[in-house]
Amino acid sequence: YANSAAEDPMRIPSIGRAGIREATYKYLTTAPEAECTQASLIMAGGACALYLYMLGNQVLGVLDAKDGPFIYNRFLELSKLDALWAAFVMKECFLISVPVYYILAACLLAVVAILVGPILIAYHTFAIKGKPSAEKAFRKAVYGDILPAVKSQVILFASLMLNLSTSWRVICIAEQIYNKKVNASVKDFEFTLTTVANLMFTLVLLMMLGHQDEEE
Repeated sequence: YANSAAEDPMRIPSIGRAGIREATYKYLTTAPEAECTQASLIMAGGACALYLYMLGNQVLGVLDAKDGPFIYNRFLELSKLDALWAAFVMKECFLISVPVYYILAACLLAVVAILVGPILIAYHTFAIKGKPSAEKAFRKAVYGDILPAVKSQVILFASLMLNLSTSWRVICIAEQIYNKKVNASVKDFEFTLTTVANLMFTLVLLMMLGHQDEEE
């Protein structure tokens, strides 16, 4: 093999044979890492069990919490238990939280379309209509840049909502174990959100239970 691109046989025919760079040779001759090993299976199973244990403790913590006023004003009345259960459901029940997010996003986009749409129509009608190059640039900006960017952002935030759920993480780990593909990969970094969401919810729960013990 050649040590660098400068020694490529296509550039230096004097090598007299086909050659590849050293990095390419090592890549081709290195056996791929196994997708499933006994250690990775044990780690995945342990992680799944810990997630379930955490969920159980969170539910027990909410059940042990005493009710009391949390938000009370002329616009909203919310007790502590209502707030805890609402946060837990939105965090864990992705079959509820993700559709609710899409509904809210659709409503918001509808409002934006109602406000911005007439302006764009007026601009197209009175400013650039009859100018082929300007119309082409306008369509490219709207359909090629703005709408795809909005769509990608909506999907991104939906993915964030989904990965807040510990139950979703447990389902993903169970699927990886079933398919025997449990080695960590780059895609697993998105589940850091699961850890952050659990830490925040647990801290809020501990603070409420701590205040409850002080009051007693």
